[in-house]
Amino acid sequence: MTLEVSDDKDVMFEGALDAAPEKVWRALTVPEIVSAWLLPAARNDGGLKLDGSPEGLPQVDCQVIEADAPNLLRYRWRAEGERESVVTFELTPITGGTWLRLTHEAAIVLVAANGNTPVMRAAA
Repeated sequence: MTLEVSDDKDVMFEGALDAAPEKVWRALTVPEIVSAWLLPAARNDGGLKLDGSPEGLPQVDCQVIEADAPNLLRYRWRAEGERESVVTFELTPITGGTWLRLTHEAAIVLVAANGNTPVMRAAA
């Protein structure tokens, strides 16, 4: 398993899991299973809501941007008090399991020159 953090604060983790891609997909999308390994989860409009309060963490709103079961899942990730970012799970079948690549992309927000509220979100 490897973990990389880029200069622009993107985080990428990858490694082999001893489970088929379909099982890993369920672990990423079924609230009861997500609750067992990550944080308490519930469905919301278009994704999941993670409740970090039992662990002293913020709530996270995860809206699905792209889904291609069981290969690719991309969430718009919005934690309370933080900028919106994008979390991508790429699942590749390998002998005896799944190669998982998880990328958490830092958000870049462009703001108006006069300091008004953010006007658009740009890809890094």
